[in-house]
Amino acid sequence: MQQKYFYYAWAVAGDTTPIPLPTQGDGSVSYQAGYGADYQLNLATDPSAIAIERAKMNSFFNDVTLNLQNYQQYGSPEWIDSSDNQGAPFPYDIGANVRYRSGSSGPFTNYVSLVSGNTTVPGTAGYWAVSLAAYASGRLTPSGNAEWTAPGSYTYTVPAGCYTVRYRGAGAGGGSGGTAPVASGMAAVTAGGNAGATMEGTVSVTPGQVLAVVIGAAGAAGDATGSNGAQGGSSTLTVAGTVYTAPGGHGSSGNSGFAPPFIIAPHNISAVAAGASILNGTEIRGTSGFAMADAQGEGGAGGTCQLGAGLSGNGGDGVYAGASSAGQAGNPGNPGCLIIEAYT
Repeated sequence: MQQKYFYYAWAVAGDTTPIPLPTQGDGSVSYQAGYGADYQLNLATDPSAIAIERAKMNSFFNDVTLNLQNYQQYGSPEWIDSSDNQGAPFPYDIGANVRYRSGSSGPFTNYVSLVSGNTTVPGTAGYWAVSLAAYASGRLTPSGNAEWTAPGSYTYTVPAGCYTVRYRGAGAGGGSGGTAPVASGMAAVTAGGNAGATMEGTVSVTPGQVLAVVIGAAGAAGDATGSNGAQGGSSTLTVAGTVYTAPGGHGSSGNSGFAPPFIIAPHNISAVAAGASILNGTEIRGTSGFAMADAQGEGGAGGTCQLGAGLSGNGGDGVYAGASSAGQAGNPGNPGCLIIEAYT
């Protein structure tokens, strides 16, 4: 392997003398100042010269290699408490990852910071969430899962012994536009509606806490006059006043007819939204439809939701109408969904 693995931290069995943090008045080594100029003076001729202290040098290398070994073995640093930071809480930035345990023994849990300037203890609701790595490793076990796929409002009560939930959700898919009645020598075609945006993350909770769930309704189809498809509804999870949102997908544009030989259905040009969460995905656009001069064509496919939970969150398929045909209504999108996995 192209690395140096620190099987032993430097001087782990040797003698060490801790190096002080602030600059020292006598010129001796410190973390703030390092080795000062007096260390390069001639010991034999200059009374101000200071000899390199072997035990302090050992201590410095031990500090460095012990922390590197920690990263090599666990992938994340331990949480910095006030005693490590000169008596002041360390302000973690949003997205920072740490390992933490509440006592001096027992397993560590990996957490990710949800806010900037975070000085709270890992596990504090709204400020920290258990890292997804904890679930992948099997350290946390499922204790009560739930899934909603029908539009509406629901509640979820956190089961006994549960202090962390993982959530995955998708906004509803957008509807596809319809076509107006088509004149002779013309054709009309619409693109598929966009799939809803997705969200995924973890959040700290307490047993018995009630969470609010809203599942977005499918975006309506455009009608047979050539109207646009509607945007799907957003799916949300509310935990202690904080709302996590997966916006619905936008609908595609309606079509009143074009003259072939070849036409491509236009997309709805609205901005593509992103889910608001620790991890999130944007809408997936539906594909373009097409029509050709020989009275053949096909509406575009609705966007496929990134969550992969069946049809939930998918956009409605587009439609095609040939020459001299009645208008065609588009297709509605699919409702959103939310999955909660409770862990202990």
